[in-house]
Amino acid sequence: MKARTRVALVTLLAALVQGAPAGAGGIPWGQVIGADAGTLDDTQKALCASILEKEKSYHGCEGTIAKCLAAKEGSMTARRLAGMVVRKVKAGYTADQIEEMVRKRGLSMHPAKTHAISLEGAPSVGDESPAVKVAAFSDFQCPYCRKVLPRLEKLAKKMKGVRLYFKHFPVKSHKRAVFAAAASLAAHGQGKFWPFHDLCYKDPDHLEDADLVAKAKEAGVADLGKFKKAMADKAVLKAIEKDKLEGLKLGVKGTPTIYIDGKEYLGETTYDDLQDVLSEELDLAAGKS
Repeated sequence: MKARTRVALVTLLAALVQGAPAGAGGIPWGQVIGADAGTLDDTQKALCASILEKEKSYHGCEGTIAKCLAAKEGSMTARRLAGMVVRKVKAGYTADQIEEMVRKRGLSMHPAKTHAISLEGAPSVGDESPAVKVAAFSDFQCPYCRKVLPRLEKLAKKMKGVRLYFKHFPVKSHKRAVFAAAASLAAHGQGKFWPFHDLCYKDPDHLEDADLVAKAKEAGVADLGKFKKAMADKAVLKAIEKDKLEGLKLGVKGTPTIYIDGKEYLGETTYDDLQDVLSEELDLAAGKS
């Protein structure tokens, strides 16, 4: 190949590259919220870019996540979605898996239907004047609740504007779940629900009556006699039944089932993911898109 022809070909290829889609180098990585794109290698960045240039943002901006990210005033939704994509690529998920996560997150944050959930009297923790209310239908013998509920509790205590409400949904196959639920409400009657809650999830293999009394004592329940009576109180059992029936009417099939401002959450439940979606819901409550 002659030198002149080679130079012309190189020039043509350069022009084609310049006119091609943005690619990893064209994504405004500095706009990403909730993840550090600088920790990605070139292959991971390329995968992120391909997802961002394909998947559409579901709120605040029309077009792909990449397009919304590059807009003059970058959409908060797109910025958070980009952060989720970066985190999941870094964690080793495939493009198909991440695209499904984007879809489920969109359905969670902007569902076709929201639900009215009774929160009065439910054990709760977090901001006293919340902009965002999280209801978690849970079971004290559920291995998934054991991971997710402490994360939600920690976030409710940490994040301004968020409050977590515990809703009882003891699963029939968990033989000690109702007893633990009753004990938790007995502890709640003396202001010690959350310390008791933490001890049950920390040590789920010991939920017999004597174990529950020992946990109540460790949680700081002052009157153990009153606690024992409350555990067998029909009103306490009725409250658990009321929560369970409400959950069934909502369509709850397993635990934990989480509702954020009445919207069933279908997404990932890592600490980072939960913090991110709660931040997104706070943005929506504040009128940010």
